[in-house]
Amino acid sequence: MTNSDSDESTTGPTSSLPPLSEDIQGRETNYRYTSHIIRYLVDECNKAQFEDQRIQIVEKMFHHLIDNPSILIYEPKFRKSVINKLNEIETHIHNRNKLYYSSKYNTMLFTIRNSLRLNVRNSVMREKLYKQLDDINSTLVEYEKWSASESLLKKIDELYSTMECLKKSPYYVSDAEDRA
Repeated sequence: MTNSDSDESTTGPTSSLPPLSEDIQGRETNYRYTSHIIRYLVDECNKAQFEDQRIQIVEKMFHHLIDNPSILIYEPKFRKSVINKLNEIETHIHNRNKLYYSSKYNTMLFTIRNSLRLNVRNSVMREKLYKQLDDINSTLVEYEKWSASESLLKKIDELYSTMECLKKSPYYVSDAEDRA
């Protein structure tokens, strides 16, 4: 996230209603605020050891961009980076789910349970083992729900929707690819 030419500009984009100097000052303040928040969250995300921690941070980042979208209006390079990251995250979620379902944990647990029924003759120990398998199954169900990343996907959809609405702004700065 580097400064672009428009960060240093003191005039807004051409439109039928030129922005007032207060609007420019507000935009610059909002830019600084948003860029500081995003940089901080990116640093926190890089420090996070586990994916669940990173997902929480990324959700905060997307929430902030939804609430403070002006940088997405004026900065096509930043907007493109955000879109690329959204695509990357969606692909990652899809691949993670695909790996989980291809692992066939339910089939393995069912096979183990049948083996225990046939081979463990001590009923107390067999019930203990069944209980542990039930606990593992319960944890896998929780993991499956987490893996779906419904909350993050909802934020991604909201951010896409926000960016689509921003295109209607008279101050929307499009990049060369938008114009092509």
